[in-house]
Amino acid sequence: MTIKEIGELRRQLKPEKSNITKIYGCYVNQVREPISDFEQSVGLMKEEEREYYHNLLKKILSGGPGRTLFDLSFPTAEVARGETHARLMALVQSKCADEEARAALYRQIVDTVKLDSNYVILLACNQYDVPRRGGDALGDGDASDQTYTHILCAVCPVKQAKPGLGYHSEDRVFHTSVGDHLIAPPQWGFLFPAFDNRSTNLYNALCYLRKEDEQNSAFIQSVFSLDCPPTAQSRRETFAGMLEELEEQCSLEVVTTLSQRVRELSEEHKAEHREEDFAVSGDELRMMLDECGVSEERLDAFSQQFDAAFGRGESVDPSLLLDTRHCQVKLPDISIKATPEAAERMETRIIDGVPCLLIPTEGEIEVNGVNVSLRNGAGQAEAVPG
Repeated sequence: MTIKEIGELRRQLKPEKSNITKIYGCYVNQVREPISDFEQSVGLMKEEEREYYHNLLKKILSGGPGRTLFDLSFPTAEVARGETHARLMALVQSKCADEEARAALYRQIVDTVKLDSNYVILLACNQYDVPRRGGDALGDGDASDQTYTHILCAVCPVKQAKPGLGYHSEDRVFHTSVGDHLIAPPQWGFLFPAFDNRSTNLYNALCYLRKEDEQNSAFIQSVFSLDCPPTAQSRRETFAGMLEELEEQCSLEVVTTLSQRVRELSEEHKAEHREEDFAVSGDELRMMLDECGVSEERLDAFSQQFDAAFGRGESVDPSLLLDTRHCQVKLPDISIKATPEAAERMETRIIDGVPCLLIPTEGEIEVNGVNVSLRNGAGQAEAVPG
């Protein structure tokens, strides 16, 4: 799913826009014992409660693709006759009213997830009348020619607020109050089926993983019978390893130039308002490295490693591979943070046989909150020859 498609669904998860009629849930304690199984009519809720529930469900569409949101693809055989896919479809087709399918999903999650607190599994079905797109804008909602029916599931920790002094209006004074049990933002969640090309895609689901956690793989395996996709951190580490394989050709100039070129392409993509998400292929990255002067032999090795890690012919969001918005230079005992523009002015040089990192300075220099001047031992400003 693209960023625009995810955003389109998020905008529908407001009480006044969504078609969610019921919220189903299972409340679980710390030792994986279900405490209650409940269903609540949205129409009978207070306005504030409806808002809270919709915000929790909307949270599983937050973050970004490859960071907190991951596309999961079912094999054709699973869609045709697999038990896992069939259970999810039963929930969609019944609008979550199928008790057996709900119980099976709850059981899969309860048998897998273990938190330091109680937690609740929230489940709802929404229907979105997809408006036809006219030009670059969505048309009138009445012009819809398809309905996208999907389920949303969120696994949310339930945490007890800290006890404290609370105001009692009867006595007009403050007394000790025991903290309530409050639902926190979801740790895991998913949307099924996917909304690809603004249409129903029964072969895919969108999974929400709030952070890197050792239980992520178990959650995805239990609910979807699929392997956990690589995280943004693991992709970045993999790509960093590829660049380091350039060995002596992996210079400061090569890395900063590569980041600069990717950033420029991203800005061009944004300025042109393209429909698809920004991504680069292995061939495009190879071309950028070629422009940086990397040898043909190293480029061939890079291409092979990229294809092996991300798939031959595949394109990847480059922000999942390297940070183009910030620059941090680390030495054994020094750490320097710089803007990308400042990083482009840095250079490495051998001075008197010593490897040096040169940073041209403009304006004031501040050390521990004190403005200082660059001076040599004699108290004179020192000039480094070019």
